[in-house]
Amino acid sequence: MTGIVDDIVASNWSFIYAAYGVTWVVILGYLVRLVRAGARANADYARLVPGAGGEGAR
Repeated sequence: MTGIVDDIVASNWSFIYAAYGVTWVVILGYLVRLVRAGARANADYARLVPGAGGEGAR
């Protein structure tokens, strides 16, 4: 049984590695987008809401 698994892994290791790398790139890109969107929303909130410490305080 392990011989079959080893053969599959040996023949597909580059594919597995590529899939793993792509998965990480997608996850990190999504997190970066979330953080940027959150920062932008935070800045808009501070600008629009009086008393939030933004430009619109008075």
